[in-house]
Amino acid sequence: MKQQLSTASNYSEACDMLRSGYVKHVRLNWNIGSDEFFRIASDWCEPGQK
Repeated sequence: MKQQLSTASNYSEACDMLRSGYVKHVRLNWNIGSDEFFRIASDWCEPGQK
């Protein structure tokens, strides 16, 4: 079964999707800055994961 791709249009929407527990992968559909990128990586990625 293929999981549906979820797309977020801003940082808050991406966090809400991930926090819901229903999605594991979120496509970031905005010009993400380095600060937002590293904040998402720090908050949501497993330690040691690439």
